[in-house]
Amino acid sequence: MSKPRHANPDDAGPQRRPPQDWQPWTMREFPLRDTPEPDHRAETGQGQDSLRVQLDELAKQARSAARRQGQEEGRAEGYAQGLEQGKANGFSTGKQQGQAEGYQQGYADGQAASAAETERLAQTAGACAQALLNLEADVGQALIRLAVSIAQQVVRSTLAADSEKILETVHDILQATDGNQALLRLRVNSADAELVRRHLTNDPTIQNWRLIADDGIEQGGCMAETALGNIDATLQTRWQRVISTLGVDRPWSTAP
Repeated sequence: MSKPRHANPDDAGPQRRPPQDWQPWTMREFPLRDTPEPDHRAETGQGQDSLRVQLDELAKQARSAARRQGQEEGRAEGYAQGLEQGKANGFSTGKQQGQAEGYQQGYADGQAASAAETERLAQTAGACAQALLNLEADVGQALIRLAVSIAQQVVRSTLAADSEKILETVHDILQATDGNQALLRLRVNSADAELVRRHLTNDPTIQNWRLIADDGIEQGGCMAETALGNIDATLQTRWQRVISTLGVDRPWSTAP
């Protein structure tokens, strides 16, 4: 619809007065359809709710991410601290256990070494004691042999210096055979024969005797043959009887 064109007074002729019932034209109102006006308040509320939901979701995601990060960091830190603490505890426990085991092992080794050393010392002491006993026995036997040898030399020297010692032996034999009227044969060394002969001749109580010189008998000894048996008064026999009491078996040596 075009607007009414107003007359320009300059374009017309003489100006006319409008009629009395004239009214200016205006656009009439057309009926509009019932279209509800948008509720901006509802849209605003829904936008705020959606934004709040989004913010809550973002906050939840941020909290979840922060929690995961905190868990990872805490796990890593706890692992590191636990590892260090475990190492420290393990070292301390291992050290104490090692010291205890080392002490026990050292004590056992010391006991074993001490027992072995004690046994070795006991064996050494026993060997020393046995060596001393052997030494004493050897020395004792050596001293006895020396004493026997000295005694033998003394006997020889005594008989050489005092040849009449044989007369004591002959006298003891005659006393043992007193009352026996059987023939008595007396064997002596030729060096002692003359001395024994004079002794028997000067003793009227001795009647039946016969003196026999026998160089098989060492000077200082004699052998008497009687009806009751022989009487061995040689130096060898008399010497053996004496030293047998000492536990020595050393025959009389005929060599000086």
